[in-house]
Amino acid sequence: MFASPARAPARASALTGLYPHRYAKSPGPGFPPFQEGCWTIAHALRQAGYQTGLFGKTHFTPFHANHGFDVMRTIGHMNMYTPETIDDYLRWLLWQGKADPRATHLDGGGWGQRTEEFRKCHCAEPFPFEAKYHPTNWTAMETIKFIE
Repeated sequence: MFASPARAPARASALTGLYPHRYAKSPGPGFPPFQEGCWTIAHALRQAGYQTGLFGKTHFTPFHANHGFDVMRTIGHMNMYTPETIDDYLRWLLWQGKADPRATHLDGGGWGQRTEEFRKCHCAEPFPFEAKYHPTNWTAMETIKFIE
């Protein structure tokens, strides 16, 4: 059972073993999950001689915050990208020629223009590329490379 129904606090509690009020500066919607350098299970595993890796969505600020992982490949799903906030998945999409490096957000200029239909209903938009470029497949691919 997780300490919180919210995604970021639940992930942070799973990594730290703490309830959100014990590690968060200001618990509530949108708060950073925990401060950089906070003890995590990854620190304990590294001390025991394991190589640690984290792949996928983390909600870390910054994306590659030091939480004890040797390897991190992140997805931020940011609404606005700047050179400082670009994540590993978007870098990979750029390298694959599937995103526009001039885009400042995924919704215009790189991720595909949202149609008026999706704009009006605020519903999910179909993924614009082949399945191999989907974030879930990218996360699996990066995880498998790490394990191998």
